[in-house]
Amino acid sequence: MSTPEPGDVVEQVVRFGPEGRLHGVLSSPAASSGGGAGATERTGVLLLNAGLVPRVGPNRMYVRLARSLARAGRPVLRFDFSGVGDSDARRDTVRFEQGAVEETRRAMDLLADREGCTRFATLGLCSGAEIAFKAACADERVVGAAMINAPRYLEEPAPELVARLERVQAARYYWGVALFKPKNWLRVLGGRAQFGAMLSAFLHKLGGMSGRSGGNERTDDPDVAAFDALLARDVHLALIFSEGDWGWDYLAAILGKRFDHWQKDGPPLVVEVPRGDHLLTPLNARRTAMEAVEDWTATLP
Repeated sequence: MSTPEPGDVVEQVVRFGPEGRLHGVLSSPAASSGGGAGATERTGVLLLNAGLVPRVGPNRMYVRLARSLARAGRPVLRFDFSGVGDSDARRDTVRFEQGAVEETRRAMDLLADREGCTRFATLGLCSGAEIAFKAACADERVVGAAMINAPRYLEEPAPELVARLERVQAARYYWGVALFKPKNWLRVLGGRAQFGAMLSAFLHKLGGMSGRSGGNERTDDPDVAAFDALLARDVHLALIFSEGDWGWDYLAAILGKRFDHWQKDGPPLVVEVPRGDHLLTPLNARRTAMEAVEDWTATLP
């Protein structure tokens, strides 16, 4: 994307939800802030907390992303869920995931009222990605959902699948890192490291069981059914993963060869970020992920 000129974004602190409990920052395109005729039929973007990280996002990524998307013409609201950052805690017994989806829908109402938005895109990293997905499933106003390093979607993966993916992750670490560090072999020879684990990784790699390519799709998996439902609604999906992230292996396991197809042809958009950690700490990795989001957002209605 071309870089817009600076200074064309209006930002304001907002409070909304019951008793004004939720706090956020609304970034609006300066030319059409406040709604009005030029703001109708626009798609607003919601940036959702990554765990307990406040609305600035990991490494202030959400701040930069909100301003970039607003310069491109998208109203963006980054806000804190109840009990996170500046937002007050809930006083009920609603589960976090259920409450976060409800609060995301209230954020849509705010963008509709302030900016005239009728469509919305949800975006989050880690647990924010999970809420972005669930909100898309719960509200048909959502026309796009971008998930960065999503650990899960609708439900916790089955324990046996988690155990298998943990073996995949361990094999990747041993094969990609541990096997090529001389000090680890010195530790093996000295009895201070587990030779069996390193040998298992080697055999795992030779067997072609890295978890990077799919086998059979799990058609009875609720997450697979949820993806099907969103695609049937023509929801634009973006799946962005740091290299080696657990979530990539999870989708490969439940989607099988279909995930291979998505990587090559899409939709959804599938992006792997080289040399990125889970929170996209390295600057180049963060830039790669943000550029992918910016390009994807430009395709939204």
